[in-house]
Amino acid sequence: MHQIYKIVGTGSSGNCYIYNKDLMIDIGLPWKKIEPYYKDIKLLLLTHQHGDHINISSLKKFIFERPSLIILCCDFLIDFLKENGIYGKNIYILHIDKQYDLGKYLITPVYAPHDVRQLRI
Repeated sequence: MHQIYKIVGTGSSGNCYIYNKDLMIDIGLPWKKIEPYYKDIKLLLLTHQHGDHINISSLKKFIFERPSLIILCCDFLIDFLKENGIYGKNIYILHIDKQYDLGKYLITPVYAPHDVRQLRI
């Protein structure tokens, strides 16, 4: 299958990418930037809790507008989401180095530190 991607935003001002119109990776932008795409999104993959990757108000608005949205994240994000009032049966926990077959997508979370001092060798 030929994959098509859209870079909605990248960099310290906010990150958000869309694959095949239905998979969004990160939601680090204001809702106005997300709004043109949200109706087609079925899966939202959250990578980590930095503000340029998760804009809490945009995420809450997205969940309100699309209660059936499936959110994928690793277990280290669960407390952060709960602390920000985000709960739900549609949050699926992924584990590092385990492959997930989601039909259209194969996803394997990997440990990727921002800081070289955090590298595991």
